[in-house]
Amino acid sequence: MALDEEQARAAAEVAARLRQRGIALTGAERPDDLADLLSAVGALPKQWSRRTAETLMSTTSRARSQTTALRRAADAAPARLCARTSSWIDEAADGWRRHPRQPD
Repeated sequence: MALDEEQARAAAEVAARLRQRGIALTGAERPDDLADLLSAVGALPKQWSRRTAETLMSTTSRARSQTTALRRAADAAPARLCARTSSWIDEAADGWRRHPRQPD
């Protein structure tokens, strides 16, 4: 089999793979162009998966940090409320202590 025949057969096989993946071809593509196109099309799912994973990781990381911040705020809220309430009670007690006694 001559080299030209082998290249033509390989190009036809690559073209068939591309068409199977939904790529429209004109028939005027050179064998090298077909091989480059097949490589690019084959790399797309990997790139898409990588970018999707990066996006998910970024989103998950961001959500995790927001959840942590919310938990910290929620944990701190009762302490702040207790401190504020304690302060109000102390102020009220001081006011009662300073208030002159009324005869019974």
